[in-house]
Amino acid sequence: MKQKTTTTKDAVELMNEIKQSLHDDILTALDIYSKTGTGFFAIPRLIFPEIDNLGAYMAGTTKNSPKNAIAFIKKYYAIINPEYTKKGALIYFIYRHGLMHQHVPKFVSYRKKNIGWQISLTMENTKSTHLMLMDKTIILEGRQLYTDTIFAIDEYIKDLQSDKKVLNNLIIAHQMMMSPINKTALLKNYKNYIKQADLNFLK
Repeated sequence: MKQKTTTTKDAVELMNEIKQSLHDDILTALDIYSKTGTGFFAIPRLIFPEIDNLGAYMAGTTKNSPKNAIAFIKKYYAIINPEYTKKGALIYFIYRHGLMHQHVPKFVSYRKKNIGWQISLTMENTKSTHLMLMDKTIILEGRQLYTDTIFAIDEYIKDLQSDKKVLNNLIIAHQMMMSPINKTALLKNYKNYIKQADLNFLK
């Protein structure tokens, strides 16, 4: 990955790197699942951080990550499946926040109903239950989530190639991500869990 992205060509190369990385990692996870029946948490754990990343590029800032990620889902994923417009925010909360901050996705209680989760991995060319609400459970189908992610990135690439503002936002956010955080900012902005003593070994 280049330290600096300044042109449409650079931006498209960056998107293609992300697509290739997802392809390599997720096909490995699918292969393991097909052989052992285990590993279904791996796919959302791999994809949702990239959605955070893509949301930052679209917004032009690394701040407000959940808001930006959900905006990306509703703008680009919804092109292929309008259900993302209605359900994008909640699936992000249930699956992204749950799997990033605890072992399993989160549960939600709404109007005295407990809403559960289910991650499935169907065989290729079979009918998908992805994003369906069935028996008070929101289903996430891993293979379909991956396919939709590649589609969303391709749609985003079209905007990067045709809209200068979209490109500029990516350039700004990418520069934020690639810029090292200096000691002063590190100790000030992350003071709740990083102290000077935690940096002393770097001397």
